[in-house]
Amino acid sequence: MLSLLCSLLACDPPDCDRADHGTCGNACCKLSIHLNKVVTTTIAAALNTSLSEGGPDGRFRLMPTHANPHGFADLRPYHISRSGGREVHFLGQAWHETEKHTYNDTVNLLVMSLGKGTIL
Repeated sequence: MLSLLCSLLACDPPDCDRADHGTCGNACCKLSIHLNKVVTTTIAAALNTSLSEGGPDGRFRLMPTHANPHGFADLRPYHISRSGGREVHFLGQAWHETEKHTYNDTVNLLVMSLGKGTIL
């Protein structure tokens, strides 16, 4: 009963009025942002700085990676290629806490190079 009450009080609509009952298990949402004429190092550094300071709403927490206990892992030395000419440069993860500080959402971030731009 207590867990039901906690889940009902965890979020306020309009942001949380569509409950997900574990349909995905992981990574339900996928978003690609194309940034022309921006290098991957600039994006990774900006994300690292912003997320380590709590992000735009102060509820983000940057998670350590195996390669970097303070944020994004630099994967450029490994030359990891993806389809379409993309090359993986940085990998990071953050936790975002809900407004009522009840739940955490995991945000996985991949910063890739594509020609003269970056894909996040």
